Amino acid sequence: MQNTESLVEVVSQEQKEAALKSKYSNMEVFLLEIDLSDEIKDFGGTNAQKKAVFQAVLKKPGRRELGLAMAAGKDPLQMAESLIKSCWLEGDEEIKDLQYEDTIGLHACMQAMELLNVGNKGKLRKL
Repeated sequence: MQNTESLVEVVSQEQKEAALKSKYSNMEVFLLEIDLSDEIKDFGGTNAQKKAVFQAVLKKPGRRELGLAMAAGKDPLQMAESLIKSCWLEGDEEIKDLQYEDTIGLHACMQAMELLNVGNKGKLRKL
């Protein structure tokens, strides 16, 4: 039974990703996913009572988005928050929440920093 459920999840996830690629066919997009199912079990309650997985669709940052992130200063969290806000296309609004230390937004910021590494084809070597 579990194998069938897992297969259904994979197929529906593939269908969702295909639909997103089709919807945003004119740009490169990324699916940011924050899975807090372990934490929800720790706090009690069922998964039906609380959402366990949060998702957002972000576009690849361009010059404008990178400039906004760099203007945020030396604080990496502010840079990541700026990237999330400026590259946001759709998703769960809870991802944008950075008011508390243990928020979904904090987890999202750590993942969003990887957007800066996308397309990094250059090298800089000290001679």
